[in-house]
Amino acid sequence: MVLPQRIHAQALRHSAQAHHGRARNNTQTTHERDYQLLDEDIRDASRGAVELGLAQALASARQTVAMRLVEQVDGDTEEAAELVAKEVEVDIEVARRIVGGRLRTPVASWPSSPAPSC
Repeated sequence: MVLPQRIHAQALRHSAQAHHGRARNNTQTTHERDYQLLDEDIRDASRGAVELGLAQALASARQTVAMRLVEQVDGDTEEAAELVAKEVEVDIEVARRIVGGRLRTPVASWPSSPAPSC
């Protein structure tokens, strides 16, 4: 059988392999790397899922690493915990642990007066 000029066996094998949904005659890693990742239809179909996953990962990272500021808290009191909870938008139990010194938190500070200019 002779195939039309623009169609060749390699392209047919690639299409069948990419759309079959599982590895055939090779490992799953080879199937994903050499067939699925190179197939434009599969890349287009998965674009939304990849973008959503990346957006969720970014949102999680921002939430986890975000610096929150409370200018001053005096002592281990319920009022101090309520202030921290409100200012940094954390649960009141977390705020109580923060002001009580029972939760490890990174601390940042800056000078109270402006830095001298050169």
